[in-house]
Amino acid sequence: PNVLTDHHEMGTNNTFFFQPGVPSRNNPLTPKEVFDLTAKIAAFHTRALDAKGLFYYSEQGFDDFYPGKGSTYPDLHGSVGILFEQASSRGHVQESENGLLTFAFTIRNQVLTSLSTLAAAQALRSELLALQKAFTPSSLALARQSRVKAYVFSDGGDPARGAAFIELLRRHRIEVRPVTSDLKVEDRVFPAGSSWVVPVEQPQYRLVTEVFGRRTEFVDSVFYDVSAWSLPLAYNVPHAELEAVPGAGAALVATPAVAGKRVGGRSGYAYLFHWHGYYAPRALHRLQKAGVRTKVLTSPIQAVVADGTSVTFDYGSVLVPVGMQAGRAAIIEAVIDEMVREDGVTVYAASTGLTPSGVDLGSASFVPLPTLAVALVTGEGVDAYDAGEAWHALDTRVGTAVTLIDLPVLARAELARYTAIVMVDGTYDAISDATVESLRRWIRSGGTLVTMAKASEWAAKKELIKVEFDKALVDGMHQPSSTKASAPAKTSSAVAPADSSKSAVRPDSARRLPYAKGDDLEALKLVAGAIFETTIDVTHPLGYGFVPDAGGTEAT
Repeated sequence: PNVLTDHHEMGTNNTFFFQPGVPSRNNPLTPKEVFDLTAKIAAFHTRALDAKGLFYYSEQGFDDFYPGKGSTYPDLHGSVGILFEQASSRGHVQESENGLLTFAFTIRNQVLTSLSTLAAAQALRSELLALQKAFTPSSLALARQSRVKAYVFSDGGDPARGAAFIELLRRHRIEVRPVTSDLKVEDRVFPAGSSWVVPVEQPQYRLVTEVFGRRTEFVDSVFYDVSAWSLPLAYNVPHAELEAVPGAGAALVATPAVAGKRVGGRSGYAYLFHWHGYYAPRALHRLQKAGVRTKVLTSPIQAVVADGTSVTFDYGSVLVPVGMQAGRAAIIEAVIDEMVREDGVTVYAASTGLTPSGVDLGSASFVPLPTLAVALVTGEGVDAYDAGEAWHALDTRVGTAVTLIDLPVLARAELARYTAIVMVDGTYDAISDATVESLRRWIRSGGTLVTMAKASEWAAKKELIKVEFDKALVDGMHQPSSTKASAPAKTSSAVAPADSSKSAVRPDSARRLPYAKGDDLEALKLVAGAIFETTIDVTHPLGYGFVPDAGGTEAT
């Protein structure tokens, strides 16, 4: 009972891995009993694999830190999660450094360790049940000792985003309560009706802390998996720590319904809606698929809507002309009803093009929007995970059909059919100079090239995009640590410093690292899952939809 396994494959020249992982890379909120049981269960795997003369390894390479990992998530729930990694035959048979590796052989190893897991669960059932029984009391005890007593968050003006975050929390049985009166934390107000409190004193204390926390100090600075995962930052919702639990309503038993509204009723003149809603892109695409012309606002305005109220519309807001699209009023009304009902978008009816502040609705500052037509480059050399993520976002979240163009086919693709081409992480050196020139002409004619990770490096090298770095900042990053103003992070590196006592004999010994530590040094250069604070220019089309700080032109 209460043992969950996570089976994966790795490089063909490896052998077989089972947990424990690297001891210095364990999640600090995992109960010690979990690691003790993991070691005891490992003894069963050892006996099973030794009996068959099979090679394996443990306590090397893999960490047990990121709570979203299949073998770490159970550890924070009163269970024992165990990762297995089998060298992959990647088909029927592969040559490897250890001889021929067959598919049957790899399956046998996974079956052997599945059976040894069952044997361990039976033999250790009393300890496993004791772990499960102690989980809730130990979580509540930790919560009572915590300085942080609750977390508060709001939807940031986007009910859809707030509801999506609440749905995630409730799916993991995390208690969420609505704020009953406006709550001020430092200079930020969390308004009642769109803010919620998560008390830490609940059985899911460990997961709550991992979801909302910002872990910046580590025992070990080398990571196999993700090292940063603050979900309020990922969902872009305003949030704060609280040292006391504020007044709140009863715990939610259902996720709040996401519903937009019509402000000002129906209009025969025009409609406006903001771009900061999570499903605003999907709402826009509904209009475009229905053949409705739309425009985007490139400078802020105040407009008087049909009910007489004045509303500020920021960069990226969308205008839907009605009176200028003869015969399409019924279609526009039907689509707007869908947007309000299914996308949670609030649509404002306008009865006049004259605005009290900013440009008028007939201004050239409202730029026509072309109907979205996206191509995603896929195939050999392109990261399949990243391509799948981009495809899912466009297909499922935005609702647009995406054309997948295999990398070799890009050379003969009719680029003019697309308004945007997406290139995710991957290797693009096989693209010919002629194709690069075709992309350059397409960009100059108005196409939008979206690149990620190494695709951006390739595009910069081919001068399809221009990348500039702040020299002063870059130079500061490369200064010796002793000359930097800030103190180093509290981490201990797997790369040991040279013995300073030998510096008199060999002056450069303080900078020299042993060859055996080379792998660790390379690992230190990898930063998985890092989250950076930055500022975005909301006046640039790429920044449209982000809410500016204090009415300025940047969002943090």
